[in-house]
Parts: sequence; structure tokens; C-alpha cells
Amino acid sequence: IQCNDWQCGLIPVYLKAVYHDRLDKTRCMYTIHNIEYQGWASSSFFDDVLALPWEYRPTLDMNNSVNVMKGAIETADLVTTVSETYARELMYPYYAHGLDGILAGNAWKLTGITNGIDVNTFNPETSKALPAHFSSETFVEGKAKCKAALQKEVGLPEEPDVPLMVMVTRLAGHKGLDLLCYIARRLMWEENAQLLILGTGEPQYENFFRDLARQLPEQVSAQITFNLGLADRVYAGGDIYLMPSKSEPCGLSQMNAMRYGTVPVVHATGGLKDTVPPCDENGKGGLGFTFQSYNADDFFASIQRALNLYNGDKEAWHALQKREMETDFSWDVPA
Repeated sequence: IQCNDWQCGLIPVYLKAVYHDRLDKTRCMYTIHNIEYQGWASSSFFDDVLALPWEYRPTLDMNNSVNVMKGAIETADLVTTVSETYARELMYPYYAHGLDGILAGNAWKLTGITNGIDVNTFNPETSKALPAHFSSETFVEGKAKCKAALQKEVGLPEEPDVPLMVMVTRLAGHKGLDLLCYIARRLMWEENAQLLILGTGEPQYENFFRDLARQLPEQVSAQITFNLGLADRVYAGGDIYLMPSKSEPCGLSQMNAMRYGTVPVVHATGGLKDTVPPCDENGKGGLGFTFQSYNADDFFASIQRALNLYNGDKEAWHALQKREMETDFSWDVPA
């Protein structure tokens, strides 16, 4: 049985506590997609709802409350998470949200398996949402058409040589929006570039990007909405994809972006570290630009490295894009 997150976390507990005689050969794998969401309940939940043997109270107890994820980790036969780096990070309090000790005690059965993406849905050669299709052989012309159409659609000047930086994201603090807000005006003042944000979320970030777009309409577009078709066009028409997440168990957007030849700039954490090996300032040796320390200056510097390559060496830039597009991010790899 394969179970996901706290919503299914009681399955391995009941399998061990109640059904072990009838299902003694059944094994259970528990997958953690995001450890922030653990399934907490009051201590009375154990007696009033769960009807488990009393000896399983310590299995679920944490800080005098019921923690479903803790119980799942303790009782599952195998615990997986969505990237190799995230599995290692969960040994540390900064990432584990209180469960580092539990995971360390069960490290022998914890492993990371990096997610894949749906390469049929996110396909620049066939997507019906795109104004032009392209492959790893025809992307220069195809992305140029998609970029021009995207700029027109979101109200930005149609400037083919100006780098278009994009984000498709939930507007939340842990997605690194605090870093982008801190550097956004400086970035627009110092660099000849455009910025497109697509997503919804916390009001403070929605309002910030709306205000920034009003102040700098020639450079910034804020699409505060959920639109899958537009997301597809953003991946296809963007030049640089920004993903400065504070933590990221795996992340799919960076792989979607690379599928379309849009170069990622990411914080080297979790699955971002596993899927975006860093290239040097000449675009060699990796798939994108990364920064190690979670701070605005390092994020700004990594964006500048990407912009310098885009503006200074189109041949190297195109080679990087082609390398990304030819990388296999499908589920065939982890399978």
C-alpha cells in the first residue's frame, strides 16, 4: 500500500495495530510531499475517534497532541519523499518542522525519489495553448514567436531582445517572494529586463506586484490569476524562470520551464538542487543558475549571471537551452 501525506497517514498505523493478523504480508510505503502539513489533532482525538489499542498512543503522541504524520513515519515499512536532497534536509530542524528527531530515528527506511513531470501535458511540440510549436531543434524561432505573443497578451512592450523573466507560482513567503520583493525595483532600475508574475496567494504579495506593475508598466506585468493555458504560454515565452524558494521538497515548475527552454534561476535547496545542476558564467556544465545562501544579494547575483549570458553570448545561451530541452524529466527516470 502506498500512502501520501498526513491525509493517508493513519493507514500504516491501522495496518500495524488492527489488521496485522489478516494482512501480515502487506507492506506499506508512506510518501511525504511536504512535511509542513502533518495532521495535528487534540489528544482526545485518540480516545474519541481512533479506537486504536492504547499502546499506540505514544506512536501518535507529540507534544501532548496527536500527530498523524509522526504515526505514519513510525509504523510504515518504507518512508519516501520527493527528492534525494529533501530526504537529507529532513534530518535538520530548519526543514523538518519538529519531526527531525523522529526521522533521524527512522533514517534507515527513509529515501528520496525525485518527481518527474507529465511530458505529454507540458510539451512545446503539441500544446494547444501555444501560438507556435517548437522542439529542441527549432526552439530559437519558436520561442521568439511565443515570447512576442506573450508580451502582447500581458501588456508588455514587444521587445525581442529584452530578457523576459517569469514566475508561475503560488504567491507565498516560502516560495522566496520576500527575496524578489526586496530586489525587484533595483533589478528593474539596473537591468534592461522585463518581469512577468503569474499566480495568486497571500494579499501582501498580490498587492506588491500589482503596485509594481502600475509603477513600471513597461517592465512589469502582474497576472494575479490562475490560468493553466497562460501558464503554458509563460513557460514557452519566457527567457529566464525565477524560483528562489526558501525550501522546495521537489518542485515541478523548474522542470516545466526547462522543458520549454526557459533557463531557471533557483535557490539550491531540495529538488531544485537535484534537478538544476549549476552552470558556470559561460553556461557550461549545468542546466541553470543557482545560489546557495538564502539571501537577496545572492539571488540578485545569480540573476545577473543569467542576464550577462543572455545579453553577452547568444550561442552559449542557446546551447544551454538546447541542453535543458533534451534532458529527460519524465517519470521514466525515477521509474
